[in-house]
Amino acid sequence: MFNFKCSRPILFLTLLLSSFTTFGQNQKKIDSLKKALELSETDSLRYDKLNLIIRDYLSINMDSARFYNDILLKLARSTDNMSISAKCFNLGSVYYYYNSQLDSSLFYVKKSLSQIENSDYVETKADLYRKLAILSRANLDFEAYENYAALALREARKTDNWVLVATCLIVKGNIAFNKNDYSNALVEYRKVDSIHTVHDSITSNLPMALENIGLIHTELKSNEAITYFDRSIAAHEKMGNQAGVNNSIRLKGSFYNENGNPEESIKYLLQTLPFYKKFNEPNKLVEVYAKLVLNYTDLEEFEEAEPYLKTGLELTSQKGFSIFGINAMQISAASFYLKKKEFPRAIDFFKKAQTSSPNKGTLYYLGERNQIQKGLAEAYEGIGDYKNALQSKKQQFILTDSINLQNRAEITKELETKYQTEQKEQEIALLQAKNETVEVQKTNQRNLLLGGIGITTFAGVFLFFLFRNRQKTNKMLRELDTAKSNFFANISHELRTPLALIATPIQEKLQKKNLSVKDRKEYELILRNNNRLIDLVDQLLDLSKLESGNLKLKVTETPTRNFLEAQLEPYRYLATSKDLDFEINMDIKEETLWIDREAFQKIVSNLFSNAIKHSAANGTVNGHLMATPQELALVVKNMAAPFTKLQKEQLFNRFYQTDEFKEGAGIGLALVKELVQLHKGKIEVKDGGGFVTFKVVLPCHKSDFNPDELYEGTDLVSTPQESVMPLGNTIAEDEGPIETDSGLPLLLIVEDNPDFRTVLHETLKRDYRIVVAVNGEEGVQLAIEQVPDLIISDVMMPRKNGVELTEELKAHELTSHIPIILLTAKAGDENELVGIDSGADDYITKPF
Repeated sequence: MFNFKCSRPILFLTLLLSSFTTFGQNQKKIDSLKKALELSETDSLRYDKLNLIIRDYLSINMDSARFYNDILLKLARSTDNMSISAKCFNLGSVYYYYNSQLDSSLFYVKKSLSQIENSDYVETKADLYRKLAILSRANLDFEAYENYAALALREARKTDNWVLVATCLIVKGNIAFNKNDYSNALVEYRKVDSIHTVHDSITSNLPMALENIGLIHTELKSNEAITYFDRSIAAHEKMGNQAGVNNSIRLKGSFYNENGNPEESIKYLLQTLPFYKKFNEPNKLVEVYAKLVLNYTDLEEFEEAEPYLKTGLELTSQKGFSIFGINAMQISAASFYLKKKEFPRAIDFFKKAQTSSPNKGTLYYLGERNQIQKGLAEAYEGIGDYKNALQSKKQQFILTDSINLQNRAEITKELETKYQTEQKEQEIALLQAKNETVEVQKTNQRNLLLGGIGITTFAGVFLFFLFRNRQKTNKMLRELDTAKSNFFANISHELRTPLALIATPIQEKLQKKNLSVKDRKEYELILRNNNRLIDLVDQLLDLSKLESGNLKLKVTETPTRNFLEAQLEPYRYLATSKDLDFEINMDIKEETLWIDREAFQKIVSNLFSNAIKHSAANGTVNGHLMATPQELALVVKNMAAPFTKLQKEQLFNRFYQTDEFKEGAGIGLALVKELVQLHKGKIEVKDGGGFVTFKVVLPCHKSDFNPDELYEGTDLVSTPQESVMPLGNTIAEDEGPIETDSGLPLLLIVEDNPDFRTVLHETLKRDYRIVVAVNGEEGVQLAIEQVPDLIISDVMMPRKNGVELTEELKAHELTSHIPIILLTAKAGDENELVGIDSGADDYITKPF
């Protein structure tokens, strides 16, 4: 049976009244407020008292609310205080909204905003933008709805008023809900719930968020809806808000209607009806009437449904009535006549609802429009108009697809159902085949025997070819693995030659005594990065040898303390240059160790380099070396955020990054793991207490290794890889604005790599006054403080990446006009699109 889901209007009907005061003052309290109003001597005091009186009457008596609302608007026009006038018009709009006089409500909201739009009354502006969003939605202007909602949340976040922020978050959640985007809607509603938990308080926003979460579960046919409606009832009762209590009870009735229990639904709806009749709030009355019509129609109790249908249609015929209430009654009427098989009248009401529904192009209210098309298809089919029935059915399918695209959860359910259906179909087919085989057995034993022999023969042939193909596949995989290892080895050797040709003339240049400071600095930068490339090539070569099995252990007897101290000293210098607290503890209980010196040197180099690289300035890096006759243990700790489970699993993969905009670990950790395993040791990573800890344990007794792995030699590898020991100063000093023509434009460079930051600074300093930032967070702060003429930013940075920096600065009123150029090593149209979508003015790929 066709059934219209008319529970959605709650998402805006109660929201406009949301404020920073508590509902439901008792009558004695209202009487005392009236006396205080008579004695108020200033316009400010009069407004305060009227505010409390009107808000209480809006939840218990609309006629009294109208009386005091008229007094409020007279005050708005007579006062000389612009702020008081704006507040009066703002509050006055609420009464007209609740009385379904939307045009009047919109008029007073705009009138209030016009008086303070250029002022610093941020809270009032946020509240007015929020109301404009809700009223735009009521007028089906969804573009304005989203724009005003964004402005409201922006202004609210400038304040310390968490209640106002929560109110604006509900509007944002409603936008997602009305697009059937339930997951994002839940995110915003749960934020509201969490905010109230943090502040250990209840405002009108909390039960509103709980009701909306309940509505989502209603749409998903989940019994969790009742839990949330009961929570909202408890919150309303705690605030003494009877209007809210009845609203949540009404929503419980809607839940049972959606879940095919019309008797239970009617029980809850009739429970609320006396309150709404006394309260005389037309929007809620219409929602109750519409739902009662649907329930009695489902039960085919048409005589019970008809009075509610007639009264609801009369009520919605009033001028300026909410379009959502009108649609609810029209579709309830259509459902009523469709069930009675009065198809022409059903079509007439469906078409009226279709005319007043949102345009075809919008994503809003897809579910309601889907229901209209479903009803039209059934009605047209009832009168034999199959052409229009087919057309409505096509429209229904289009809308269903749109709903599925918006709501991923529903897509998942649909795919799972489809998968289960296909499985059942396959099982049925197999059973049918089995039954046919049994019949053949009964009727022809000879054919069965021949069939069995044939199947056995076929299976044997199949297994033979399968075995042979598997052998071929294994051979091809081994050849492919060998080719891959040879490729890495060959490319590594090929790269070393041009890198050596680059290094040699640069080293000769650096030996000249008359070299200028600028030239020396640039040559050192070239040589330092050349050495980094050589180091990376060596690591690729080591990995290729490990994978091909050509890298063998060369274990030698090694003087313990001298060797270990020689490995660690360069990192002490490197840590100091980054302002890190670097501490090494040694617990040496054996004079000599049997280890592969080169492998251990690479393990130490990669672990300490990685720890120093990923530690923020003024952080801590600790190392602990323990040597016993049986094993050598190395522990490296650095201050860092904890890893997720996925990050721990992927950490030793080559070039893994915890985030696509953060620097990864290259192949260093992958090489460390391979070398540790080659050395018959183990490696583990732990995090906690603000530290990340790598622990490596290697066997170091002569008996732990095979004779062919022992190497009789005494040459020590005394220093780590060349790239660790810097030439000059590896970390360029951050420079402020240079002394140059003050008329030049100001350029902000945001780049975490010190060498690249220096190159940009040196290249552009003649044409710009330059300030630099070493990460995105610092870049945002400098941009807001100094408002540069141009910003050049790297994409992959710690704390805040370049895309996040761009989005934040483009959204800020002080910096939204500044051109931003993003620099990145990530090529490809899809990566450029991410940069441009963030608001960047250009996207340049390194090198350039």
